[in-house]
Amino acid sequence: MNKQVIHFSILVLVILQGTFQEIYGQYLNKSFQGMHVPKQCNGFEINRTQMNIGYPNLSINPEKKSDHSLVSRSGIKQRLDSAVLFKWDLSNQNWTADSNDVFIYDSNERIISDFQYRWDTTGQQWIPVSLEEYNYNIDGKESIRYEYHWDDSINIWGNKSRQYFFIYDQGHLVYQLSYALNPKTGGWIKMARYEYTFDANGNSILNLYSEWDTTAGQFINVEKVESKYDQKNNLINLISYYWNNFLLEWHPVYQSAFSYDSKKRILYRFNSSWVGPMVGWLLSGKEEYLYLSSSNKWDQLVYFAWDKSNALWQPRIKNEYIYDSDGNLLNTKVYYWPTMNNKFELFSELNNRLDYNYSRENLITPISDFTHKINESVSFYYLNNQVTEKDSIKYYYSEQMATGNANVNEKEFSIFPNPAMNYLVCTWNRDNRSAVFELINLYGVKVLHKELSGSDKIFLDGLLKGVYIYQLRSGDKNFIGKVLLK
Repeated sequence: MNKQVIHFSILVLVILQGTFQEIYGQYLNKSFQGMHVPKQCNGFEINRTQMNIGYPNLSINPEKKSDHSLVSRSGIKQRLDSAVLFKWDLSNQNWTADSNDVFIYDSNERIISDFQYRWDTTGQQWIPVSLEEYNYNIDGKESIRYEYHWDDSINIWGNKSRQYFFIYDQGHLVYQLSYALNPKTGGWIKMARYEYTFDANGNSILNLYSEWDTTAGQFINVEKVESKYDQKNNLINLISYYWNNFLLEWHPVYQSAFSYDSKKRILYRFNSSWVGPMVGWLLSGKEEYLYLSSSNKWDQLVYFAWDKSNALWQPRIKNEYIYDSDGNLLNTKVYYWPTMNNKFELFSELNNRLDYNYSRENLITPISDFTHKINESVSFYYLNNQVTEKDSIKYYYSEQMATGNANVNEKEFSIFPNPAMNYLVCTWNRDNRSAVFELINLYGVKVLHKELSGSDKIFLDGLLKGVYIYQLRSGDKNFIGKVLLK
């Protein structure tokens, strides 16, 4: 998925919220699903990556995020069709499109395709970049994922470039395997393996990452994370290791120790780096969590770096959070500590704008971080208290009728040609009922509406080239798919 738009994973140490168990899960996800455990602990060195709050801390996790809607409810729902990133042009004082994600769902309201586009300022059109397709097992959990990239030379989607397989045990993801396409042979090459171990209470106690060695013909250890919990199932210690291929043994790299209050709310996290057997663990950073209300969500999070010369903690970054009464994150401010001024200065700010007319049960979306419909996320960046840059993610929805009937036989409906140029032929042969056919563009805007009687030709005059979402409704049946206009 587009790293700028929806993954929102650039927030390495900043936008942390919810219970710590959720945060730990995010840490493991970053460490073992594409991002390795850091080779060294750099304390809290100030850089833009650490303090970037341009996008809320949301992740598209098809298996987890779709659980709310495995059973459709009757009534009107709002379906998230696309999320568009805009950047503010300081020179011209206007918003310019940057990138776009378009989502397609199956009849169980689970995301099955995520198209990513970039805006071509010269041609004034969306250019395809990549595509992710999601498949699910009988339990509704993600089983296989495919990645594609757009071939600009022939203007079509290329072959699958990557594929991922997921295996579960008692509801836990325990095994993940990734492959990459060999462009010379067209075959699949093993790339990486992720293994997850849980205790009897469902706590993650060991995560192991290994990579395929083509010479040895086997997986080679790379990194692992070991975790320990107290009797209340609070995570109290986490250690990351890297594999030394020369000595054929694990070497510690990074360690975190955690403390909690009587309400099981995290209070402190102390980070240390392994210097060597002669010195052992050396303190490098501390995180302090402050609760200004009775909520389990922290209102402030302050990062400190250990100043070993003066033997004291030096503040580096502070985050402030504002929530609504439902616990939705509405505002985040990030401050940094310039050494010369000895006080916090505002670096960035994030505002989430929600529509309280629609709650979770009224939404079809892969994003579950909010209890209500998210319309926009706007971020600001500051220098000397002046805005130097701002971004906006706008979420585009369409109204859908939820009927509760998810068992659709797709053989009852056909649409061709696809890709199409001037027209589409839509055939609907179920009990001679009439049907309604609609096309929705990348912004989630309905651009075509036509009633069908059984087999009709649909002309596409005036529509721009690109991918559209189509929907056909008849009685209690609802077909959704994608069509490419060339």
